[in-house]
Amino acid sequence: MKSNRADGQDDGFTLLETLVALVLLAVATTMFAQSVSAAAAQLSAADRLSDASFLGAKLMAETDVQSLGVVEGLDAATRLNWRRSAVVADYQSSDGSGAILLVTVEIFRSMAEPPILQLHSAIVTPVSP
Repeated sequence: MKSNRADGQDDGFTLLETLVALVLLAVATTMFAQSVSAAAAQLSAADRLSDASFLGAKLMAETDVQSLGVVEGLDAATRLNWRRSAVVADYQSSDGSGAILLVTVEIFRSMAEPPILQLHSAIVTPVSP
C-alpha cells in the first residue's frame, strides 16, 4: 500500500495488490474444491465396497447343500448384481454326515463389468441322508 497523503495515512489498496489477492484466493478456492471432490469420490467408493462386503457375507452365510450350482441375482437394496457358485468338493467325512462346499461369491456393479469384490470359501456342511 502506498501513502499519497501528507499526513501519512493510507489511501487503500492499489489495483495490483487487489488483483494479486484475488488470484491467490481463486487458487486456494480451486485447490479446496478439488480436494473436497476427491474426498467425496473416495467416500462413495468406500460406501459401495462396504455394501458389496455385507452382501457377499450374507450370500456366503446363506449357502448350503441345497444351493449347489451357479445362481445370479440383483440385490434390490444396494442395486448390486451378484453371482454365487457352490460345488461339493471330493470329500466326505468318515461317517458320511458332512461335505465340503467350495463357494465363490462375486459382486458386480453390472454383469458387463469385472467384479468389484470376490469371496472364496470352503464350508463344511452337514449332508442330510
